[in-house]
Amino acid sequence: MAYFQLRGSRVFVFNWLEGRQVMLPRAQTRHLDGEPELVVKEWVARWSNSNKIQKPTFELSPLPKSWDKLITRFGETLSNRGRQSSTTADHLRNLRLTLPFFIERGCKTFADFPNYSRKLGPWLLSIGKTPRRVWALNQSVRQFWLWLDDEGLASGPLKLTAGAKSTNPTPLKRTLTPEEILAFECTREDIGLFILLGYFFSLRPQEVIALRPVDFKAGSATQTLECSLVMQKCGLYGRLAVNIHRQKNAQGVYTKPKTGSGGWVACFNEQAARRIISALAGKPKDQPLFPHGLYWYCTLWRRHSIPSTVSKDMRRASVYWLGHYSEMPITALKNHARHRLIETTTLYTRRPEELNVDEWSELSLDD
Repeated sequence: MAYFQLRGSRVFVFNWLEGRQVMLPRAQTRHLDGEPELVVKEWVARWSNSNKIQKPTFELSPLPKSWDKLITRFGETLSNRGRQSSTTADHLRNLRLTLPFFIERGCKTFADFPNYSRKLGPWLLSIGKTPRRVWALNQSVRQFWLWLDDEGLASGPLKLTAGAKSTNPTPLKRTLTPEEILAFECTREDIGLFILLGYFFSLRPQEVIALRPVDFKAGSATQTLECSLVMQKCGLYGRLAVNIHRQKNAQGVYTKPKTGSGGWVACFNEQAARRIISALAGKPKDQPLFPHGLYWYCTLWRRHSIPSTVSKDMRRASVYWLGHYSEMPITALKNHARHRLIETTTLYTRRPEELNVDEWSELSLDD
């Protein structure tokens, strides 16, 4: 069984191989540095399952071949819709773990599922799954059920219980203002550009390292873009925009962005926009601004970037600042951040812990 250790903000993952404790290469786990503990746990569990480190201690009933073929077709549909291969693989693995429950209850067709679906969650808990894991398994079953309904193979509500998605505390350890970002003197040109792009466009790190000069529009060319019009309506800058149409994954492969995350995004600060334009000057228009992989830049980040931050903090701090200190409505902020759910946007605007109980002092309004 794989497990992890935290050393400061750094994450080290271990598993047992032929009776020996072996650490996974840091190249596979550096992206977890600084992430909330629940996120790390979920990744380790997923890695364990993918590599068959955690094997069920019970026998699962085999699925009918017709069901297995439908699971495969469901996976093909997810891939055609642009879902990441790792996400699709997780859903298929989850279905092959959960659907045997219905076989054991004597279900012959999908029409029998609603009679037993409420008992799936308790069964998963009984075989050692955590409420958080049950929530993820239920999500896969729900999506499969909706797909079956679209295909005319199932109908009616499917009640799934016992899962719980824990609410994480905000992962942002410190807030950062535009002035702080602009005042920071970076010792490396590429990391300095990474900071500007991540913060002032509110981009994910995997989106930043996929950018090329040709992906940008500036000046009057942006005036028909909705993202630019919204920025200007909110009293922010909007004359520099970038088209997010791909990202670079941990293996260095260019893929489509997260579902619903593609489109034009505007820079909200003029001084930052001018610095970015200056940094792009003279660079080949169709060549990547960041030719190396994400792990390479994460290593450089710890040495040259803003102390006590990770690369994704630029996006987090950016959305936080826009949510609290700009006139941008929450719906516009959701669209700017390209979140699928507005609830995700509200999580980004939660305040980090500001007062330690040990720092409490007598109350006075005159201090």
